[in-house]
Amino acid sequence: MNAQRLLANACASVLVALTLVWVGAPAQAAACEKGTGTTVVVQGQGMNSTRCTGKVSKASEAFETAGFPLTYTTRFQGFVCRVSGKPASDPCQTASPADAYWGLFWADGKGGGWKYADKGVAQLSIPEGGWVAFRFQDGDGKKYPSANPVGPAPKPTPKPTPKPTAKPKPTVAPTSKPSGTPSTSTSATPTPGGTPSASATPGATPSTDAPVAVDDESAGDSTDQATAGVSTSADDDASSGPGGWTFVALGLLAATGGLIGWRVWKRR
Repeated sequence: MNAQRLLANACASVLVALTLVWVGAPAQAAACEKGTGTTVVVQGQGMNSTRCTGKVSKASEAFETAGFPLTYTTRFQGFVCRVSGKPASDPCQTASPADAYWGLFWADGKGGGWKYADKGVAQLSIPEGGWVAFRFQDGDGKKYPSANPVGPAPKPTPKPTPKPTAKPKPTVAPTSKPSGTPSTSTSATPTPGGTPSASATPGATPSTDAPVAVDDESAGDSTDQATAGVSTSADDDASSGPGGWTFVALGLLAATGGLIGWRVWKRR
C-alpha cells in the first residue's frame, strides 16, 4: 500500500509540474504573424493564454472568436466583470472593485507597446495585425500584459524549384540518294605535237589523207589518176542530175590545162 501511495503521489507531482509549466509558457507561442490577424491575450485568474484570430472590427468580437466568453454587469452595460467565467466570486451586479477587475489593453502590433483602453470592449476597434488583452488587476498599480505585442516575422515563401526543360532531340534530315548511274563519255584529247586521235565512236573508222609528191616521171601517172578520178567523179555527178555533164567537162579542161602548165614550167 505504501508503495502504491508513493507512486500515486509521484504521478500527481508530475502532473502538477506539467500544469505549472503549461500555465507559465511564453505567451508568444500562439501569436499571429506580424501584421496579420488579431492576437488575443488573457492573463490572470489562473489563465495565461495567447491566441490568434482573423481580422475583426471590435475587441469584443476578438475575445469571443478566440474562445474567451465575456460576462457584463447588469447595471453598467459594456462593463466586463468575468472572462471565461472568472472570477466566479464577482456577482456582476455593478462595477467590479478597483482591486479586482479586468483591465483592457490594446497594441497596434508594430512595436508601439501596450496602451490602456479608454473605451469599452464593445467600442474598441483593433487594426489589422493588432493585439488586445485582458489583464486581471488585483492591486493598486496597473499591471500590463507581460506578452510582447509584436508577432513573429512572416515565414518566407519558398521559391518554387524550376523544372528542367527537356532538350529537343536533334532532327536528322534524310540523305537523298542519287538517281540513276552517271554516264561517262570519252572524247578525243589532242596530243601536243602529235596527230589528233579520233573520237571514240564504235564503228567509225578514221580516214587519213596524206599528201603525194609528184615528179616528172610520175606526172603522167598522176595525170592519168587525176583524169580517172575526175571521170569517176563525173560519172557519179552525172547520175545526180541533168547538169552533171557540164561540171564534168569543166573539170576535164581544168585538169588538162593544169597538167600542160606544170610540164612547161618544169622544162624551163
